[in-house]
Amino acid sequence: PMNSFPIGGLTHFDEILREADGIIQSRGNLGIDLPPEKVFLFRKSALYKCNMAGKPAVLTRVVDSITDNLRPTRGYLNKLKQTYRQ
Repeated sequence: PMNSFPIGGLTHFDEILREADGIIQSRGNLGIDLPPEKVFLFRKSALYKCNMAGKPAVLTRVVDSITDNLRPTRGYLNKLKQTYRQ
């Protein structure tokens, strides 16, 4: 099953990734558990690990933002670029 995880998932991410079929990351939840400046770094690191493991990662805030706009905004495109640049 896909895993969406609380703070324990931050410290045990590698173990969770090994067992999970994929990962769901919620920027809002990460923002509660991490200082704002660390959210991007954790998401980027987690996405890289998912890619290396060949497992899907769903980034919920990015997905949510495209449902509200018919065309992508500059901010959305920048988030995608930053998220997927390795």
